[in-house]
Amino acid sequence: MKIVDIISLLLTLTLFLQAQVYEAQQHSSAAVISRFCQLDTSGRRLTAAGAKEMARRLMFTEGARAESAQVIVIGSFLVRSESIAAATAEFVIDYQVLGRLDSSLGFTRLHSPYSNQPLLRSEHASLVLTDTHFERDGNEHLQPIKGIPEWRIKTAPPSPHVDITAAIQYVRIAGNRTKDPIVKAKAQKTLADLEVLSQVQFVSAQAAGSFQQGPEEILSQFAQMQMDGAGLAAGDSSQLGIFLVHPAQWRQDTIAVARSFGVRRTAFSVDKAEAYVQYESLGEIDLRLRFTSSGVRGSAVRQNYKLIFDNDYSSLPSSGNDPYAKIGPSRWRIEQTPDERWVSVATAIKYVTQMRDSTRDPSIKANADKTLAVLAQYR
Repeated sequence: MKIVDIISLLLTLTLFLQAQVYEAQQHSSAAVISRFCQLDTSGRRLTAAGAKEMARRLMFTEGARAESAQVIVIGSFLVRSESIAAATAEFVIDYQVLGRLDSSLGFTRLHSPYSNQPLLRSEHASLVLTDTHFERDGNEHLQPIKGIPEWRIKTAPPSPHVDITAAIQYVRIAGNRTKDPIVKAKAQKTLADLEVLSQVQFVSAQAAGSFQQGPEEILSQFAQMQMDGAGLAAGDSSQLGIFLVHPAQWRQDTIAVARSFGVRRTAFSVDKAEAYVQYESLGEIDLRLRFTSSGVRGSAVRQNYKLIFDNDYSSLPSSGNDPYAKIGPSRWRIEQTPDERWVSVATAIKYVTQMRDSTRDPSIKANADKTLAVLAQYR
C-alpha cells in the first residue's frame, strides 16, 4: 500500500471516529428523557417485556424486575432542563397527577387541597453520556454492553406514570386475570372512576395548553431525532413511529443535509395544528454517494407538517405480547409529513463512511471520498 493511500485511510478513519463522538454529543439528552416519559406514559413499564425493552434502549442500568406497589395516573407531563454538561445532564419532570392505583387495583383520586384541580408533582432524572450500559441476562446478572457514546438514563422516577387510556387497559387486563373477588370488585369500581376521568381529560389537557407539550415541541423532537439519524438505516424507522399517525414513506434516492433547523406553528385548533420546519440546507447526497450543494451556502428550505391531538398509537409495530404496545398518551402527533429525509453534517459523514466501506463499486468509493472531503468543511 502506498504512503498516500495509508494517509488517506487514516484521515478517513479519523473523520469517522470524530463524527461518531460528535454525533453522540449532539444527540439531545432532552429527547432521550422525553422518549422515556412518552413510553412510560403509554404503559410500557407495566409489563416485563415493555420494561426490558425500555431499559435496553434508554437506561444506563437495567433494574431488577419487580411489581410496582403503585401506578401514578397522570394527565400530562413536561420535561424541564436543570443542567447539561459535557457528559452529564439533569432534568425535572413535572407531572399533572390525577390519581394513584395500588397493588389491589384500588384507585385514589388526587387533587390540590381545597380544589378539584390535579396535583402538580415533580420528579428528577439524570443522564450520562457513555459508550457502555448494563443489561440483565437470563440469570438476572448485569452484563456490560459496549457501543458508541450515547445518552443513557441513570436515574428516573421509580413508579410508572401512565395516562388514563393506559390505566384503563391495565386495570381491565389485571381485573380479568385475577381470581380474587375483592380485587375484581375494586377493578370494576376503578374502571368506572377512570371512565369518568377520561371523559373530561381531553378538555382538561387543552385547557392546560401551557403545561401540555405543544405541536412545536413534538415536531422539534421529531426533527432532531431525524437529524441524528433515526430512520436512516433500513428497518430503523420505528424510532420515529411514536411521533407519527402513519408510517413515513421516505424518499430513497436522496438524503438532504442541513446545518440547523427551526420550528414554527402556523395554524391551531382544538385537535389540529399546522407547523413547518425550516432547514439551513447544505445540499443532498444521492444513491451513488455524490453530494450536490444547495448553491447558496446555508439556503433556507421550509417543510410543512400537519399534526393532530389524539391517543391512538395503532400505527406502531407490535412488541411481542405486550398489550400496551399500541396505547399512547393523549398528545400531538404528526399526521402528514414530507417525504424528504434530513440529517446533520455529523450524521451524513457517518452514513457516507459506512456506505463507502460496504460497497465494492470503485466509482461509489471515489464519490464518497469527495463527499466526505466536502462535508468536513461544514463541521
